[in-house]
Amino acid sequence: YEASAEIAKEAFETGGSVIDIVRAKGLLSEEKIQEIFSLENLMHPRFIR
Repeated sequence: YEASAEIAKEAFETGGSVIDIVRAKGLLSEEKIQEIFSLENLMHPRFIR
């Protein structure tokens, strides 16, 4: 929760996208980013580890 709140705060303050911030910080692999932010997952969320 803390990490996601920090990313959201940075995105809000800088106008950057959440995806770009996650990439820049190296928090997730590109594959995981694509999986989490896929249109299908955004429309029908499921728990992803």
